[in-house]
Amino acid sequence: MKKIINTILDNRFKKSAGYAQRIFLCTLISFVSLSGYSQILGKLQEEVYNNKPKPLLRLDTRNSFVANAPVRIRGIQFGAKFGDKLQLGLGFHSNRWSKELPKSEYTGNTVLLDYISLFMEYQFYEKGKFFASYPMQIGFGDIFTVDNEKNALNHKFLMSYEALLVVNYKPIDFASVGLGLGYRFLLAGNGSQGLNYNSPIYSVKFNLYFEEIIALIKDGRY
Repeated sequence: MKKIINTILDNRFKKSAGYAQRIFLCTLISFVSLSGYSQILGKLQEEVYNNKPKPLLRLDTRNSFVANAPVRIRGIQFGAKFGDKLQLGLGFHSNRWSKELPKSEYTGNTVLLDYISLFMEYQFYEKGKFFASYPMQIGFGDIFTVDNEKNALNHKFLMSYEALLVVNYKPIDFASVGLGLGYRFLLAGNGSQGLNYNSPIYSVKFNLYFEEIIALIKDGRY
């Protein structure tokens, strides 16, 4: 009886500790991210109201871990660029194109993540061909398993928050590449299929700027 009580208390403690960790990490990440933005909220509004939006397309690869196993999440993002500082838009991300796919602790089936995200990125530093930015995104989607017959099973709602610090290099006017480091935090869905999806992430980005491409074509340079 004592052993059962200790097990119950231990499980409750772990669950409470998990909630405490979730609250702490969410608060920490939000504070670190928003502390930089708090000084430039007025500038963000100026970027939106004073600049004509320019179309933006970028490919996004995020490398992270699920249950301590490496997982690559790829995505495509569409949006608008306001001036030289602010980018806003929508994206789709999935791990289904990763070579390494996590397995359910319960069934052994492959676990997939599909989600749509809202993103914002603010450029806070620029020197020469290099610039640094804060990308943030919140995603909504699905965690599910796939059996050997390709049936999608055990769907679970996913809500994620990701914040990074990215350093970009722009060798030509209409394209740039970037490397970033940050953290993915699941506000809903973590623990699905017995796996932990919270993880540090490092990201590789490739950006295309259509306004510059059109201008170069019009000028006859390409």
